[in-house]
Amino acid sequence: MYSASFSAVKATSIATGETIMLGLNCGTVSSLAWPDLLAGIDAAIAIQDREADKAVHDLAQLGVSSGPCGAATLAALRGVLGGPHAAKRRATLQLGSDAVVVIVSTEGSHVYLDTAVEEAS
Repeated sequence: MYSASFSAVKATSIATGETIMLGLNCGTVSSLAWPDLLAGIDAAIAIQDREADKAVHDLAQLGVSSGPCGAATLAALRGVLGGPHAAKRRATLQLGSDAVVVIVSTEGSHVYLDTAVEEAS
């Protein structure tokens, strides 16, 4: 949604599918939030469920309780900083070697991790 909206430079609705990131599964950007998002966000990235799931488990290993929506911030950061075009993205976003990036998770993991364990059994 955000990528389509940023490309079109207007709020654009998209079809959504199933995802573990239920709180982020919105097909239409908020008309109230859109002007601030357009003015204040430098980049947007889409991540896959497997990336969010890995981030949930990696954060849990560090003692951080986060569900898929919250861990999506770590997955997105990994997407920006990794891969074949990472240097170009870092330069575009002005993320030098001394950059400090803060990610925020406002979602706990207990329900998600309990469900993931039950489904794996």
